[in-house]
Amino acid sequence: MQMKKVLLIAILAAAFVGCEENNTPESSFIPTGVYFSYGSEDTRTAVSVENGGSYFTWNSGDKLGISCTQGEIANKALTVPAAYDGKRVMQVQTGIEFNGKYADHTFNLYYPYNSSNTTPSFVRSTLPATQNGKVGNSDFMWDQITTTVDNPVVSSTMKHPFAYVRFWVVATGNDAAVAGKKVNAISITADKGPLAGEFTADFNNFKNNKVTFAGSTSNTVTLNAPMTIMTKEEYDAKTVDGTTPVMIINPEGVSAKFDVTVFIDGSTPITTTFDMSGKAFKANNFYNIGLGGSFESGKFTLTVIDWERVTADVTFN
Repeated sequence: MQMKKVLLIAILAAAFVGCEENNTPESSFIPTGVYFSYGSEDTRTAVSVENGGSYFTWNSGDKLGISCTQGEIANKALTVPAAYDGKRVMQVQTGIEFNGKYADHTFNLYYPYNSSNTTPSFVRSTLPATQNGKVGNSDFMWDQITTTVDNPVVSSTMKHPFAYVRFWVVATGNDAAVAGKKVNAISITADKGPLAGEFTADFNNFKNNKVTFAGSTSNTVTLNAPMTIMTKEEYDAKTVDGTTPVMIINPEGVSAKFDVTVFIDGSTPITTTFDMSGKAFKANNFYNIGLGGSFESGKFTLTVIDWERVTADVTFN
């Protein structure tokens, strides 16, 4: 799957419980079981809608993590049993029960599931420094929602603490010899860092939508996703679909500038420095960066010719 757009998670709690008073049976709805539901127009996954994107659904076997202090659940996996069939909403029983001692229950949700997490409020994960352009399990997202007995159905739009970058390399000037050459990889090196590595998501600070990098980290992220250098005409007519490679970075790792290196087949890697000049990477945002390549005095040169924030505060499914 590519970018995840709007994720709906419903916490459903309803079960008929019979009770007796003066030998007269009565029935009432008492919240007990917690369910995860998916599969509607609100649970499709997609690339950015501004580019007409391709839609996906949750895949069979995808695992989310859920925790609830009140429910005494530290870290439980929710496994998607089957992809949405386009007809009916799917439900997964979590095995979590509401605790009658508390009126409010706060649920911490994240993706992808990590079995090594042992506390309800902390999630440890890793953003790879070497990526293949397919978001997949690198696409960490999280949310925190609170439900009550009076409001047992809750929607969740998961947030992304990272920035998402798409690159294109285009031949500049009149140098037609550059167009069509193969780019094997692109890397970004931050002036501040880290851009990737081990991190902790603290649900106590969820509202800030920031994670803390510690342990094994990297100031460089490499995108190993082969592409072809475009002509100007091809670049102007470019489209985005589910196959367009995406790099995921920690937006806090770039301050005033970053270096971009392009690895062209059969040539020495070339690097250019991009001055942010008031620009900034932000979490939960999508960026398009155009790189201009030319062949001068027997060697390739590289410049950043285009910078675009596709959407502000994008929510990915």
